[in-house]
Amino acid sequence: MPSWRNRVTNATSLDELRAMFGLGALPATQAETYTAPDGTKFTDINAYNNYLQTNNQQTFDRNRQLGLSQAQNYARQAIQQRGLSEADYLPLLQQEIDRINGSIPNLAGNPQGYFDPNLANNFLNGIQQGKRSQYGNQVQSTFGGNYANQAIGDTELDNTINELLNQQSSIVTDALDRGLKRGQLNQRGFDAGQQALGTSKTLTSAKLNQTENDVLNGYRSRLSGVADKAAASASGYQLGGNFNLGDYTAQADSVINDFKTNGSGQFLNAVGKDPLFDLSSILGKSGQAQGAVNLNNLDVLDAVNNKIKTQGASRGIGSQGSF
Repeated sequence: MPSWRNRVTNATSLDELRAMFGLGALPATQAETYTAPDGTKFTDINAYNNYLQTNNQQTFDRNRQLGLSQAQNYARQAIQQRGLSEADYLPLLQQEIDRINGSIPNLAGNPQGYFDPNLANNFLNGIQQGKRSQYGNQVQSTFGGNYANQAIGDTELDNTINELLNQQSSIVTDALDRGLKRGQLNQRGFDAGQQALGTSKTLTSAKLNQTENDVLNGYRSRLSGVADKAAASASGYQLGGNFNLGDYTAQADSVINDFKTNGSGQFLNAVGKDPLFDLSSILGKSGQAQGAVNLNNLDVLDAVNNKIKTQGASRGIGSQGSF
């Protein structure tokens, strides 16, 4: 009979060895179980991992599609709230939504969070601000800088002023010439009268230039008002609204044409009908310079004064003046 040592050596399994020593067989080993988040159980680790991967992908795709749908709904609401046309703006918003959707990493957590609830309004505000900048640049290009002063220059009424000065100073000069020719003035008296006329002409020119500036600035102020309206319209532009620079250039052209037609007359009306030069005062200075001469006998004085008044009335522009 084989010894126990030989029997142990020749045993072919653990169960046989346990039987030799009266221990009985081991209980059957249970397979390991894997439970998915939804409760599904697996004993195969590969099947379990494949299930998790598929489930995660489906969850990600579902949440990303939900975020995409919400973003599209927000876009439509934003367009409707502004009273805009979906046909005009939804395709632009859809391009931005698609760009964001394509940028989401696969299996990223919370893919809905990539779609900002304010995306549509922010995008539309960006378009609106771009339009405002575009229109503002148009306004600046047309009405910027020194537009009003360039459109109506400082010398626009100079011809009117010169004609008026020459017209009325020539009346005084004619009176002095006649006084000299008739012997009522000697050369010294004539020269003194010419000098007095020159001084008066300088002072009168300054007053006329001030009146000229008042008239010019009045028209320029109107042009500046048009430019300000254009700038305000550009900066306050709302999507769906209308901005047309031509509306404002037409208004500016109307002001300029008004000036070309009526500016000279408005200036003459401001000057008034009164003579620019005091002939009696000038002749008085002539008399003082030449000595005792009876200037009251100058038969030209009344005639000249009448002529000045007649020419003043012939301007027919107005009755108010400062000269």
